[in-house]
Amino acid sequence: MATAFVFPGQGSQKVGMGQELYDNYPVAKEVMDQADAAVDFDLKKLCFEGPMEELSLSHHVQPAITAVNLMALAVLTEKGISADYIAGHSLGEYSAIAAAGVVSTADAVKLAALRGKYMQECADQNPGAMAAILGLSPEAIEAELAKVPADKGIVQVANFNSTAQSVISGNTDAVAVASGLLSEAGARRIVPLPVSGPWHSPLVAGALDKLGPVLDETTFNAPTATLIQNVPGAPVADAAEIRENLKKQVTGSVQWVKTMQYLLDNGVDTVTEVGPGAVLQGLAKAADRKWTKQSYTACL
Repeated sequence: MATAFVFPGQGSQKVGMGQELYDNYPVAKEVMDQADAAVDFDLKKLCFEGPMEELSLSHHVQPAITAVNLMALAVLTEKGISADYIAGHSLGEYSAIAAAGVVSTADAVKLAALRGKYMQECADQNPGAMAAILGLSPEAIEAELAKVPADKGIVQVANFNSTAQSVISGNTDAVAVASGLLSEAGARRIVPLPVSGPWHSPLVAGALDKLGPVLDETTFNAPTATLIQNVPGAPVADAAEIRENLKKQVTGSVQWVKTMQYLLDNGVDTVTEVGPGAVLQGLAKAADRKWTKQSYTACL
């Protein structure tokens, strides 16, 4: 029997997240206190009390979710629960690298905070849009995106979430044209996303001018468990390669379908979503029906 921990990213936040862990588990309190000291705002108060509008700002929510994910991990570790495989969805990858011993808790939170800050600064200069596409395969989506006229701008798949759900990202006009094409191609539903930037697209490439040097200055170690990265959607064991893949992830597609398939191919039958919410539960079940509610659990 093989197990996996998966860490959620942006979109899983909720006011009050982590409060119960903080109040009941000293190891979780220690993680939150470390995270709070690693940023220049009251992270703990924002997680526990909100308001949601402030919590959801990119430079707030990215370190906040990372901190709560790692609080949950600390409780699981204290209970003697570990995993053979580790992965994180988009922002969740920063929790994953901490869980795999690649970086420290404080560095993971710091990197997540700076990632959010630099990506938002870049998005403010290059606004765009994102939309979830339901009911079309990744291959069908990419075929339609290739038809978008170049003068409409950039659009690409940001997240390959499941075989029936992907997210596109890019210039507002390009995403609008692509949405029309995808609807005509048979998409069951197209949902514009209330996001503050065109994440995982070349429009936020400028964030790497600032984030890249910070990643280079941060100590990275070889992972202590099998770490599956969003880019390339496969295990990576070399510390330097992990760092470079985090850079690629800013503008590259999240290969979550490949991640889930790798876990299935390697006999994983119990997956634990380590963090707030249950977003990744649905994506795992979409990957394979054998991952029932009993074998796929959220720890919060």
